[in-house]
Amino acid sequence: MRHAALNASTYEEPIQKAVAFHEQRVEEIVDGDHELDGRDPQLVAHIIPEGLPDSDSLSAERAIGQTPPSFDRESANGRRHKYGEIVGPAHRDTDQLSYSLHMFAGGLEVVSGREISEAGDDLKFFASRTEAKLTAVVNWAQEAFGEEYDAESLTVLTTLVGVEGEEIRVSDRANARTRVSHPVLKSDRINPWPVEVPVESVGGDQTYERLMPFFDRLWTDSELPSSIFYRDGTEALGNIRDFRR
Repeated sequence: MRHAALNASTYEEPIQKAVAFHEQRVEEIVDGDHELDGRDPQLVAHIIPEGLPDSDSLSAERAIGQTPPSFDRESANGRRHKYGEIVGPAHRDTDQLSYSLHMFAGGLEVVSGREISEAGDDLKFFASRTEAKLTAVVNWAQEAFGEEYDAESLTVLTTLVGVEGEEIRVSDRANARTRVSHPVLKSDRINPWPVEVPVESVGGDQTYERLMPFFDRLWTDSELPSSIFYRDGTEALGNIRDFRR
């Protein structure tokens, strides 16, 4: 992570810093620099305050005064999430790490090995959960980072890895919004252009609205014309609350 941050610090523009850091960390994580136990990474995300990371933030090695969101099997509404649990810094599911949140002196890193899950007799990419979990983490960072950093915005970067040929799970409710019943991801690595969100304390639905264009770009690698999950925001809010206890 230090090498990626030092490389990013050579760029001047905030978006260039964030992209350079994210791209190098994706390569390092794919090469094995992660905490997932017995799983390959399927999703790498970074939430980075404007202008970071830089060499000064790393050399200071100061601790972040906030605790990342912690989610276990029981959601806020009493429903159980079998896959994709998030904790800080890590969670073990049947002795295998499924999700890792790591705070560092330049933002937040998320690595997941559980975006592809069982759906009946098949394995499918649960895109709706991916959207809810990322929104929950970004929503938390919008508030928490405002107390830690002198920044007006956060850059959100996400890359899906090893997903070529994976089918996106589409519920009957979501399927009614599109004619694509079996969307399949066509690329092994999907890396949409990042999105910026303001540093502010807002509701999960407002954060999701900011991220909707980003999710639209994420799923167009399949035959979906855009994200078909939570289009009105109300369905998203319940799921985001589950992941933001």
